[in-house]
Amino acid sequence: MQINPWPSPDPDRKQLFQRSFTVDATTIQVLKQRAMQEKGATQNSSPPTTFDVLAAHIWISIARAMGITSENNKPTFLFSFLDGRPFLPPPMSSAYTGNCLFNFAVASSGSRLMAADGLGRTCECISETVHTTKVVIKRGDKVNLGSLDGIMVGIAGSNRLGLYGADFGWGKPSLMLHASLQVDGEVVIVAGKEKGTVQITAKLNYEAMEEFVNVFSKGLYVTSKI
Repeated sequence: MQINPWPSPDPDRKQLFQRSFTVDATTIQVLKQRAMQEKGATQNSSPPTTFDVLAAHIWISIARAMGITSENNKPTFLFSFLDGRPFLPPPMSSAYTGNCLFNFAVASSGSRLMAADGLGRTCECISETVHTTKVVIKRGDKVNLGSLDGIMVGIAGSNRLGLYGADFGWGKPSLMLHASLQVDGEVVIVAGKEKGTVQITAKLNYEAMEEFVNVFSKGLYVTSKI
């Protein structure tokens, strides 16, 4: 895993710090295998997607960095967005080029996130919530997020969003940095510069950032013992 360089933090932003990581394809595959092992070979669920495993690992890492443990069991939520164009009744025309995003929230707790099989269970929870949200959109119902009273992790973007492929006439970017993150616990993921990689940018308070970097980095190389 590569930790990308980042400029000094703005002191007027309540000491929120940004860090950017690039996760390679091999590491993502290891995460998927670990998640499948933790979910159990007897379950008839589909393999986790790249978004599932990265979102789960980010969520668990930020929750731990913010003080959530299996003992205190504080509530926590993952907030993200779903492209609703294929699921609208009727589906949006392929010629439509605007946004059609629906938000969804996944609820969990310290005991579930920090369990020995936490990655697999969290991936499954994310996948189930995405599926439920698609069904709600197809029915034409309003997506209800309910009460989000707890530690919030917000993920925007997509590992399929190829911003490094953009060329406005002076060549493709060598490094892309996000300047609009302003909320504690906010994360953006995009496709990385190299094929199969994913770039993750997170913004956290000063106290949590150092622990997040440590937990996030080490967690990528933990082998499941289940």
